[in-house]
Amino acid sequence: MKKIFKILIIFAVGFLTVHGTRFTVQNQRYKVHGERYTVPETSNLKPFSTKISSLRDFQTRNFKPFSTKVSSLRDFQNRNLKPFSTKVSSLRDFQTRNFKPFSTKVSSLRDFQTRNFKPFSTKVLSLRDFQTRNFKPFSTKVSSLRDFQTSNFKPETSNFRPETYATIMSSNSFIRICIALFLLLILYRQMREKARQKKELEQKNKEIDESLRSAKWIQDATFPTKEYWNSVFSDQYFIYYNPFGSVGGDFYWIDQKDDLIIVAVADCTGHGVPGALLSMLGISTLYKIVGRMEELNADKILNELRFEIIRLLNPKGKIDEQRNEGMDIALMIINTKANKIEFSGANNPLWLVRINDFGQPQLIEIKGDRMPVGIYPNQDKAFTSKSFEYQSGDIIYLFSDGYADQLGSANKGKFKTKRFKKLLIDINAYPMEEQANILNSTHLEWKENEKQTDDILVVGIKLSTTVEVSRLRFHV
Repeated sequence: MKKIFKILIIFAVGFLTVHGTRFTVQNQRYKVHGERYTVPETSNLKPFSTKISSLRDFQTRNFKPFSTKVSSLRDFQNRNLKPFSTKVSSLRDFQTRNFKPFSTKVSSLRDFQTRNFKPFSTKVLSLRDFQTRNFKPFSTKVSSLRDFQTSNFKPETSNFRPETYATIMSSNSFIRICIALFLLLILYRQMREKARQKKELEQKNKEIDESLRSAKWIQDATFPTKEYWNSVFSDQYFIYYNPFGSVGGDFYWIDQKDDLIIVAVADCTGHGVPGALLSMLGISTLYKIVGRMEELNADKILNELRFEIIRLLNPKGKIDEQRNEGMDIALMIINTKANKIEFSGANNPLWLVRINDFGQPQLIEIKGDRMPVGIYPNQDKAFTSKSFEYQSGDIIYLFSDGYADQLGSANKGKFKTKRFKKLLIDINAYPMEEQANILNSTHLEWKENEKQTDDILVVGIKLSTTVEVSRLRFHV
C-alpha cells in the first residue's frame, strides 16, 4: 500500500513539474522579447470617427479609415477600400497580401496572434488578452463585444506586463501541485483506514471461529459418547446430527438406572451459541433430576425439568412472559425387564415403525403434550405420559423439527412431516447405519443449493426383547 502511494506521488509531482516548466519556458519568451513591448505614452490612433452601436452602423455608414461607404460584405470584398492598397476579393487575399494598416504580411491567425501588428501596440496572444487588457488604439479596457460596439475608444498607455503574466502562471502551477498532493494525501488516508478496518475484521472473525471451535468441543463433551451408546444398544441404533452452525441447539441424551434406559431428544429455542448453551443446561439438569429420583416416571422428569429450567433462567425470581427460552423434548423410559416403554413429550412426538400382521411396515405416532419445557401461559399444568409394550424388531424414532422443516430448491417448499413419515417407512428394513446415510443423502438432494433451515437431529433405535442392559452409568 505504501509503495503504491509513493509511486502515485512521484508520478503526480513529475507530471505537474513538467506541466509547470511549459509555462516557465513560455514566460521566458516574454522576458526575451520584453524590449519589443515599448508602448508609447500617447497615440492619436482613432480608426473609427463615429460611435459604433451596431453591426448595421458599420455596414451602412462611412467610417474612417474607409473612404467608401460599406453597405455589404460584397462591397468590402469587391472594392478598393482604403486603407487597403489592394482589392479584397476573398479571405485568402486578406491573409496572403500586405494590406494596410498592418505592417507585416498576415498569413494565418497564428501570425496575427504572435506578431506585433499595427495599430495594436502590444502582442495579442489570445482572445482573453484582447478582452482583459488595454491595447492600443483603444483608450478604454475592452471587456466584452458590447463595450467594443457602444463606446468610443481612445489610445492610452497599456498596462500589460509580461513579467506579471509569468508570475501568475508560475503561481498557478504551484497551486496545482499543492492541490494534487492534498488529494493524494486524502486518498492515502482513506486507503490506510480501509486496510486497518479489514485487518480488524479478519482478526475478529478469527477470534469468533476460535470461540466457536472451543464451544463445539465443550458441547460435544457433554453429549453421551458413542462408546456408551454402543454399550447399551450395540449397533442397533443411529444418530443423525446435523447442526445449523458449528454448534447447535438440538441435543440427544441417554442414561441408565437398573433395568431402565432413559433416552431423550430435545430441540432448544434458537440455534447457534444460544441454543448450544441451553442444550448444555438441559443435559446437566437431566442428569441431576434422574440421579435424585427414586422412582422414574417420564412425566415427572419433564415436570422437574421445566421447573429447573425456569428457575435457572430467572435467578431473581422475576419471570418475563415475553421471553420464550426453553425446549421441545421427547423422552422415553425403556423397561427392558417388562418390555414396556413410557413416553412423555413436550410438543414432540414418538414414532414407532412396526411390521403388522400382513408383513407391511406401519408407523404409529404417539403424540406429546402441546406445551414446551419453559415459560408458558399454562406452565402449572402437569405433563402426561403414555405407556405401551414393544415387540422385538420395533424401531423407535425421536427427532426435532429441523428435518421436516427444511426448505427445498426450486420453490419446492418444506420437506414436511408426511414425506418424512413415508421415508422412514421405506427405509425401516435397512441396517440402522444405512438408514442414517439415506436420511443424509435425501436431505442434501432435497435442499440442493438452499441454505439449511435449522438444526437437524434424528435418533433411531431398534428394540429387541433380549436386550442386555449394561450397568454402566454416565454423568457430567
